[in-house]
Amino acid sequence: MRIIVITKRFGDIGTHPQLTRLALHLRSTGHEVRAVSLAPSGTIAEMFHGVGIETDVIDASRRGSWPLVVGKLTAKFRRWRPDAVVVFLYEAIVPTRVAARLAGVPAVVSSLRNEYFGPRHREIVIHATEWLSAATVVNSRRVADSLVRRGIANRPRLVVIHNGIDISHFRSSEETRKDMRGSLSLTDNDFVWLTIGRLAEQKAYPNLFRAFSAVVDDVRSSKLLVAGRGPLQAELESVVRRSGMQSSVSFLGFRSDVPSLLAAADAFVMASRYEGMPNAVMEALASGLPVVATNVGAMPDLIKEGVNGHLVPPSDHQALASAMTKLALASPEERLQMGRQGRTLVGDLCDLELVMDAWTKLIERAAGARS
Repeated sequence: MRIIVITKRFGDIGTHPQLTRLALHLRSTGHEVRAVSLAPSGTIAEMFHGVGIETDVIDASRRGSWPLVVGKLTAKFRRWRPDAVVVFLYEAIVPTRVAARLAGVPAVVSSLRNEYFGPRHREIVIHATEWLSAATVVNSRRVADSLVRRGIANRPRLVVIHNGIDISHFRSSEETRKDMRGSLSLTDNDFVWLTIGRLAEQKAYPNLFRAFSAVVDDVRSSKLLVAGRGPLQAELESVVRRSGMQSSVSFLGFRSDVPSLLAAADAFVMASRYEGMPNAVMEALASGLPVVATNVGAMPDLIKEGVNGHLVPPSDHQALASAMTKLALASPEERLQMGRQGRTLVGDLCDLELVMDAWTKLIERAAGARS
C-alpha cells in the first residue's frame, strides 16, 4: 500500500516515537511510506530519508493557515494517491481529515495521544470531523472512556492500541551508570530522581518542585534531573533559583541518550496534570526503575501501587512528596524488586512487535474496507 504519515512536526528523535516507529515498521514490511510535517522537520526526517521515507513540509505555524494547509494537503493527496493516511495530534488531524475527504483518500486513521488536547472548541471540532476518519486510535482504555464520556468521540470508531516499546534497548549496566553519573557530577551517595518531558504546563513542574523541596528536607542526598525543553524553561529555572534548590535540581535540556540517563537514576517521577500513555514512563519501567507518578491517563495500566511504584492524585504536592520520600527511604532490595516487576509488566503490556502488528492490521483493514 501507499501510506502517508502526518503529524505536527517530525523533529528530534524522541518526539512522536510511536508514529516514528510505525512509519519505519510499515516501510520495513514492504509498504510505500511518505511523511508530512506541518512544521520544519528535524532529525527524524533525516533518519526517514536514510531508509527511503521522504518527508514534505507544509508550514502551518501562522494563525489562520488551515485553509492553505488543507489546500496543499489536498493537492499532495491527489498527486500521491495514498491508500491510507495516518495522522497524529489535533493540529494535524483536522486539516488532514478534510483534505483526505476532498482528495478521495480511501481511509484516514487518526490518533489522539492525550486525554486532553486543548480548549473546548478543539474537542467540538474533533467530534464534528470524526466521521471523516475510519478509526481514531487512543493508547489506553481510560483515555477512550474519557473521550466518550465527554462527547468527543463515539465508541464504535475508537480503537485502543497501547504504545509500543522494545525493552531490549533499555538494559542498563554498572559501567553506563558510573560513566553517566560522573559526567553529571553525581556521587555514589546521591539518590537521583529523573523526570523527562516537555517543559510545558501539562507536566506540572512547579508542583513537582514543591514536592521535591519537601523530599530534600527528609532525604538530603536527593537530586532531581530534568530532561527536556519547552516554552516554560526560563520560568521553571527561575522557580528553582527562588526556592534555593539550584544545587539539587539540574536542567539537562533535550537529550538523545535517554537509556544512559535512566541507567544513572535511582527512580523516576512524573507529575503531569494529564497524559495519554507516556513513553517516558514506559522507558523508565523498561530500565528497571520504580516510578512515582500522578494517577492520570494510562498511568494505572503501567503502575501498580506498591508493586512497581506509587500513584498519587494530580496537583497534590504533599501526596507526591510523601510517595517520593517513601520510595527513596525503601531498601535497595525493595526498589530492585519493584524495578523487576515494572520491566516485566511493560514488556508484557507494550511489546513493540505486537503493537506494530495491531497498527498494521488496522490500517490495512481500514484501507481495504473504504476501497
